[in-house]
Amino acid sequence: FGIVAAGSAINYILGCVLFCAVFMIGAPIRTSHIGAVLEGYPAEKAGLQASDRVVAIDGTAINSWDEVLEIIRGKEGEMSLQVEREGEFLDFVVRGKATDAKDIFGKPIKAMIGIAPSNKVELARYGFFKSIYMGAREIVKTTTLTYWMLWRLVSGAVSIKLIGGPIMIAAVTGKAATMGINHLLWISALISTSLAIINLLPIPVLDGGHILFLVIEKIKGRPVDKRVQEISQQVALVLLLAFMLLISWNDILNLPHMFK
Repeated sequence: FGIVAAGSAINYILGCVLFCAVFMIGAPIRTSHIGAVLEGYPAEKAGLQASDRVVAIDGTAINSWDEVLEIIRGKEGEMSLQVEREGEFLDFVVRGKATDAKDIFGKPIKAMIGIAPSNKVELARYGFFKSIYMGAREIVKTTTLTYWMLWRLVSGAVSIKLIGGPIMIAAVTGKAATMGINHLLWISALISTSLAIINLLPIPVLDGGHILFLVIEKIKGRPVDKRVQEISQQVALVLLLAFMLLISWNDILNLPHMFK
């Protein structure tokens, strides 16, 4: 069990180390600048404009777009936004528009005000111990998101066309390399973590499948029948190869968009 689990454990450790390194040298985050204001939504009626930078919501300081979304989506009723516009700080009162929507984790989105993010990115640097915490948190976040998306894929809630393979990985990694060491390390951390996550799935021929057989053996007190293991591994191998061919075909279809 230890030998089988070691490979994925090393991938997890490498991913965590790389995430920590990025947070120390500068993690790329989306700024709180507004990229667009949607027509007919509360933000437009309140007077918010594209290129405004949100600096505070109801007195809570804002440093990234993720913080903007986290606060707004959890609010109901009126909220006070302070924004920076061409060097001036302006205050707006916006009433969130109630919605029944949910985020990708199924968490209810209580309100929307109709703003979209910009493409601006800045580097956020943290101290040694804070970076360790942030790196570990990113591992948990990536793991949770990956398993949730896999479940949505299996249940049919997400199209298989959104899944990429080796060609997409190469394209994304190449783009990251041109953007600087921070982005390259971040993508490398995501790939290493994803390898650990996928490899631990309880599917025969993967490490997770071997671990499953070992757990069953521990519970029963004897190994799973060899014939059962062989058949399950053969079926799983065929399905995995078919899946790999499918995502590779998706990559080929998306080639014109990957290297733009």
